[in-house]
Amino acid sequence: MFTPTVEQGRTSTSMQRKVLLGGSIGQFVEFYDFTLYGLSAVILSEYFFPDGDRITGLLVIFATFGVAFVMRPLGGLFFGALGDKVGRRKTLTITIFLVGACTALIGILPGFDTIGWFAPILLILARLGQGFSAGGESVGGPSFVYEHAPVAKRGLWINITLAATALPSVFAGGLILVLSTVMSDASFDSWGWRVPFLLALPLSAVGLWIRSKTDESELFKQTAAERPKEFSPIRESFRENWVGMLQVFFVLGVTALGFYMLSAYFVTYIQTTGDLSREQSLLINAIAMASYTIFLPIAGHLGDRFGRLPMLIAGTILLAVTSVPAFGLVTSGHMGLAFLGQTIFVLALCCYGGGCYTFFCERFSIHLGGHQLQHLVRSARRHRTVRRHLARRHHRGQHRSRLLHGRSRCPVPRPHLRHASARDPWTSGVSTGEPALTSSFVHVHITFCTDHRDEKR
Repeated sequence: MFTPTVEQGRTSTSMQRKVLLGGSIGQFVEFYDFTLYGLSAVILSEYFFPDGDRITGLLVIFATFGVAFVMRPLGGLFFGALGDKVGRRKTLTITIFLVGACTALIGILPGFDTIGWFAPILLILARLGQGFSAGGESVGGPSFVYEHAPVAKRGLWINITLAATALPSVFAGGLILVLSTVMSDASFDSWGWRVPFLLALPLSAVGLWIRSKTDESELFKQTAAERPKEFSPIRESFRENWVGMLQVFFVLGVTALGFYMLSAYFVTYIQTTGDLSREQSLLINAIAMASYTIFLPIAGHLGDRFGRLPMLIAGTILLAVTSVPAFGLVTSGHMGLAFLGQTIFVLALCCYGGGCYTFFCERFSIHLGGHQLQHLVRSARRHRTVRRHLARRHHRGQHRSRLLHGRSRCPVPRPHLRHASARDPWTSGVSTGEPALTSSFVHVHITFCTDHRDEKR
């Protein structure tokens, strides 16, 4: 069977820049909607649902936030299989446009006072469409970047792309902060909140234009040329690598839970439990997410140098140790301590990300990678679990992974996996941080039970 070489997989410098930029913008647009929706939860609950208890309204709006995750597995299956067949670039031009269009649609919807219950119904439909298209974007984009990346810099490249997932919190949070500051409360509540949603369409148009200038990687072209005519990504995924899919599913849980707490949940949580204002909460979160964009590529570089597994172990331990103290600081009611709590959480999450994101890409084959990870990421995200990306050769019947080629070394797990509000800020931190703490300990067990091997080529 044909195995691509390093030379055959090289990409020109100009194309590398386009691929990195296009992948980053795609990740930005995808997470822009999810982050913006979470940051706007308070006003959306008042605008799209009838008047009532504030907590009930927030619960309903976050339930609506979650409906997009229901569609992600379906979008992942559809666009993942399509990308494996016709190519990443063609598929990604579709997904980035759909994500932006569905986000902008929320910005033009009338409210409950205007059309009654049609308002929340249309909101849910827009969220379903966004989730379906994002199912193809969030994995196909990094897979595309991975296939163009130099072997020794795959961790850095992947994490540069994924660092863009934090920028929407900075951009959207800053934009909402500016608009709510310069506008009167009445104007912002009436139409000002729509502006950030409408900006998604021109942002996606920019990403669409950049991606139209890129090409498929040589690795993908060579793999596509040797495929049998009767190629079914879905059937092949479950037949050839279901063990690897199960492994990635568990690894996804920790990073997804942590990222969505950081990017969407903390802002509302600080306002309602930590007694800080909307402006203070947005500012704290924007700075914390900006630091995420800096530390994640550094962690990816460390993963290239020291290996994926050491970063996974270190990140898991840090998350387990720091989750409860971080939540205690976040709900302390003091702006400086709340920022410190989020920063601690960011550092632990980035350390974990130094190993997990590239691990997903290296776990599967190019010809099955897109579909397999789409399925895993979307399934995992159903319980706030998430992410990432693939492109590897995997021979039928094998339960171990090999790097596509080159000098890179990656220890790949091969375990038998087992699935395993109070007013006081520290008590609240314990109760809310418990899922992250539990997930971390589960992952520690999975990681240390792993029989891993370093493949030297």
